[in-house]
Amino acid sequence: MKSLKFILIESLKLIIPKPIKKLIKKYIETKNLQKIQKKKKLRLEYLAEEYPMLKSQAPDINLSNISELSLNLAVISSYCGTTSNATFNQIPIKSSYPHYFASNNDEVLALAVKANYIPIYLDLEISECPILSCYQAKALKIIPHTFNELEKYNYLFWRDDKISINLSRMHEFVRLVDKNNSSMALRPHDFLHGNVLFELTEAMDQERYRRQRHKYIAYVTEEVRKGYKLETQTYRCGAILRNMKHPDTIKINDLWWEHINRCGIEDQISFDFIAQRFDSITKLPHDLEYN
Repeated sequence: MKSLKFILIESLKLIIPKPIKKLIKKYIETKNLQKIQKKKKLRLEYLAEEYPMLKSQAPDINLSNISELSLNLAVISSYCGTTSNATFNQIPIKSSYPHYFASNNDEVLALAVKANYIPIYLDLEISECPILSCYQAKALKIIPHTFNELEKYNYLFWRDDKISINLSRMHEFVRLVDKNNSSMALRPHDFLHGNVLFELTEAMDQERYRRQRHKYIAYVTEEVRKGYKLETQTYRCGAILRNMKHPDTIKINDLWWEHINRCGIEDQISFDFIAQRFDSITKLPHDLEYN
């Protein structure tokens, strides 16, 4: 039997004008956002208390000592899941570019701070499920424009934290994007090229991807039925330079996020179909890493 409170709320919904409903919805969203920001602040304060040795090693959050502010670029990475499964590279960051690291794991986030990353706490439950943990970590990679901490940057460079990017070439990469008026740049795949099915079959070597094989097949089948191609340019998504000033960038991000929900966590499969919809995506050189 429905409660009196429920009946009252449903009755109010019927009589409240739409403009007022929108204002109420906006107010609720604002209050929820404020709660999330407060949780993040409290969590970072907790980290400072729990790991006092990090205080002297934490990066300057105001970035007053950054020498390359003219480029207005930040490097971003993330990890979600248990500490035992973390592959975080603990070598301290020496670049003058601000590096952000997002995680739902206090211990991993503490290691990131110690390595000179600026922390972003994700208020998400830690799971031992590799699929859920991978999905949780995708937000910073796929839709970084939804993070308030990153709104001030003109360029965002996502990198898998296991990749050691030669950041001294970042100006070269940005010039490439600006010259072509591109929304983003990624490396073309060097050995899985020419057909999305190569990516699909390669993914089956990993258990977490293999567990979603039915989802991948259904997604690829649907995209082909819509007229998109299997034989297409394929990309490696471990390094992504985004031009946040370009009008296509957020469109690509949001659409990619939608497709990941349909396709699964192997985001290179869905990106190969996303890229067919936009002509503003360009290529990064293969040799991004230190030799």
